[in-house]
Amino acid sequence: LPYPGDVMDRSMGHTQIPASSISFANTFGVLFTVVFYDLVLVPFTNRIGRPITMTFRIGLGFFVQILALISAALIEMARYKLVRQTGLIEKFIAAGPDADPLDPAFTQPMSIWVQFVPYFLIGVGEVFTNIGTMELFYTQVSEGMRSLGTSFYLLTVAIGTYLASALNIVVAAASPVDLWVADNPLFGHYDWYFWLNAGILAVGLVIYALVARRYTEKPVTNVDKVRLTAAVAATCPVDGNKALPAARRHDIGFPRCLVVQDGIQSCAWGAAHMLCCTTCLNAVPSPGPVQP
Repeated sequence: LPYPGDVMDRSMGHTQIPASSISFANTFGVLFTVVFYDLVLVPFTNRIGRPITMTFRIGLGFFVQILALISAALIEMARYKLVRQTGLIEKFIAAGPDADPLDPAFTQPMSIWVQFVPYFLIGVGEVFTNIGTMELFYTQVSEGMRSLGTSFYLLTVAIGTYLASALNIVVAAASPVDLWVADNPLFGHYDWYFWLNAGILAVGLVIYALVARRYTEKPVTNVDKVRLTAAVAATCPVDGNKALPAARRHDIGFPRCLVVQDGIQSCAWGAAHMLCCTTCLNAVPSPGPVQP
């Protein structure tokens, strides 16, 4: 939203901020979502027994990006309405052919901070879609094909950039007189442009959903868990109910081992997470930090 932002109210106290600086909301959206996803969303969905799949994560990212484009379109609709109500177009035309639309006299009475919403949502969508796609390409192919899978992902990003440029050319060619993306933000139809992009992305989401529902994700093997399970199986007593000898505990790298008491299994890591022997082989979690 660079051009519309240039003619909006860019004041922050007594300072005029550059229109492009509002894009910091994109980075903020990325940082916020990474923390929220790892610390809140994933533990919650795992606790209720509905873990987030990679395909759902990617689709959720598409949906959030559609919301970002819709919010941008609504902002532009409101901005054009203000332009008409305040008579800025007539004022600009009356100023003559040398008038500069970026002149403070033509500042529109809408704060640039409303653009925080679409930029923030784009950042949220990037986390779900981009990271989910990289994870999909990395974990759903054989180990020898991981680099190739990641390169395919980067190739789709490059192709998407070229397609976006082609879309701009097509839109400009289809509206030679009444440009949608005009250099003068007092004119044009930026709202139509955002609605068009939202529609294209919505069609893509429908196609993606039809393909994703037919795809079965390959289980991701936790290499550390497999290695640890093998070590426990090789080290624990045969009966599985005796504590691991202290000398052998440190050999395979975990602090201590509890026996099963009253039929209750205790399998976890750390001070409150201790590892049982063969009784718990099927429930051995991924190893945490090793304590001395």
